Amino acid sequence: EDGSHVGTLAIMDHQPREFSTEDAAMLEDLADLISQEVYTLGSSALDHITGLPSRRGFESVAQQVLAISRRHNHAASLLLLDMPKLPEITRERGVEQADELLAETGELLGYAFRQSDVIAHLGNGKFCILLTGANVDQAELCLTRLRDELRGRNAVAGARHRIGYRLGVAEFRDPEHRTLDDLIQEAEASALTRESADPTTAFA
Repeated sequence: EDGSHVGTLAIMDHQPREFSTEDAAMLEDLADLISQEVYTLGSSALDHITGLPSRRGFESVAQQVLAISRRHNHAASLLLLDMPKLPEITRERGVEQADELLAETGELLGYAFRQSDVIAHLGNGKFCILLTGANVDQAELCLTRLRDELRGRNAVAGARHRIGYRLGVAEFRDPEHRTLDDLIQEAEASALTRESADPTTAFA
């Protein structure tokens, strides 16, 4: 933000290509996005339990992603993973075990999604994943992969934590989604209308 140069963003291919004005604008947008992520990771906008961006950090980066998607007419989708029984886990087993579950979930999401996807813990067991360049059909494939990862954890012998979860998805539509909160609210509504997962879903 103070104009300091922290690195260079380059694109390399196996053959020469024409580089249009639109390509240059896209590269500048990507550079701005990476700069914002560097700033976010260096600030207090991280969740201390999961190590993922908090709501503040997520909003900062996600707004940049949606602005790029809007400007270049690119697809984007938001996935929501919600753990409605987390307060019950906290009451019955204590904060420490609840925090272990959150940290494990954050790690699991890191395995399930691409490095280019923005993953965050918004708080209270609610995780958001913003998929760049993905429409709702592609997002559904990601949800399927996530369910498979969760089922895999369910099969781990000796898993200590068992909790149900809800999954929702919303595809970014401009100008219907004027704000990031509009997109999050649609994903939340989608999660509520979908069938809840087996409450014995386990996280090792």
